[in-house]
Amino acid sequence: MGDLVESMKKAALEAVGNSDPSCVMYGKVIQVSPLQIQVNVKLILQAEQLVLTRNVTDYTIDVTATTAYAGGHKHEDSLGGETTSNGSHSHSISSIKILNALKVGEEVILIRQAGGQEYIVLDRVG
Repeated sequence: MGDLVESMKKAALEAVGNSDPSCVMYGKVIQVSPLQIQVNVKLILQAEQLVLTRNVTDYTIDVTATTAYAGGHKHEDSLGGETTSNGSHSHSISSIKILNALKVGEEVILIRQAGGQEYIVLDRVG
């Protein structure tokens, strides 16, 4: 009975080993357009193999800023005239673009998906 259990454990471990599970890897950006990341001497990942997270891309966000002023603060109204505000108030800003795209020379953390066909570019190193 003990031999059967050991044989089953060994078969299970071999099956996992042969399935090429996901793992964490590191790479270096060698080109940005199209994106290429070098993992080692033999492995250079192409753009179509890469899944980018928000941490490594440019993106736009909507924002509203609240500011506090000790004295008066002048604003231009919708008719081109000026008004004065006192104290805390909000300024609506429709959106801000975050410039976070990868640059040549940056080191990145990658997660190889099971099977090794796609790699998630998780973040920069450091």
